[in-house]
Amino acid sequence: MRGIRAFGYFSVMVLLFSCGSGDMPNEDNSWTGANLRGQVKSVTEVGFQATKQNGEWVKGTRNQIYNIKQYTTTGFIISERRYYSDTNVLSAGFDYVYDDEGNITRINAIDPQGNITGFSDVQEREGKVGIRKYADFFGNDANSMATGHTEMTWKNHRLMETKAYQITGELINHVTYAYNSHGDISSFSIDNNAPNQNDVVIKSTYLEYDDQGNWLRQLKEYKGYPVTEILERRYEYYE
Repeated sequence: MRGIRAFGYFSVMVLLFSCGSGDMPNEDNSWTGANLRGQVKSVTEVGFQATKQNGEWVKGTRNQIYNIKQYTTTGFIISERRYYSDTNVLSAGFDYVYDDEGNITRINAIDPQGNITGFSDVQEREGKVGIRKYADFFGNDANSMATGHTEMTWKNHRLMETKAYQITGELINHVTYAYNSHGDISSFSIDNNAPNQNDVVIKSTYLEYDDQGNWLRQLKEYKGYPVTEILERRYEYYE
C-alpha cells in the first residue's frame, strides 16, 4: 500500500547543513530519527514549486498538500495530518501506536473522517522507534488485506536504507540515504523495480536554521525528474 509505505522513506526522512546550534540528537526517540533539536511539540511543513529567477531558486506555486506532525514531551511522534493548502481541509493522516513500554507497534493510516484505511504492523524493531520490518495492510482490523512488507536498516538512530516488497516477495524499490555533518539528510536514492517507474536521486540543500538548529528552509532537487521544490517549516516548542 503506497500510502503507508510513504512512512518508510518520506515520513522518517522528515522523510531531513549549516552550523545550527545544539548537539546532534542521540536519544532513542522520534526527535532523533528526524534530527530535531529542542523540545519540539509540532512541525508544520509547506512545500512550493521552485523556479529560477536571475540564477536563483525562488518560491513558485504552493504544493497542494501540507503536513503537521505532533510529538510528545518525551520526543515520540504521535500523529501526522495532511491538509489541502487551498482549504485547510484534512486530506489524510497517520496515527502512531505504542505499547506500555513506549515501543512503536503500529501505524494507522486514516481518512478525513478518522476511519482506518490501512495500517503498518511493526514486526521487528531496533530500540523503541527504529522499525526494522513492518507489514502493510489495506483496510481495517475487521476487514484487511496484506499488501507487502518493508525492511529498514538503521545506524546510530539514523535510517540508512529501506526495501519495499510486494506480497509476492518481489522487490518494489530500494532507497538509500546519505547525511551531512549536521545530521540532516543530504540526499537519497530510489531504485525502482516497479513498471513505468524511473529511478530518482533527491538532493537537499538547507538554506536556513532556527536558533535550536532545526532547518527552516530547504531546497530539494529531484534528479531524473524535472522537479525542484522549496520546503519551509514552522516549529512549536514545549515550554
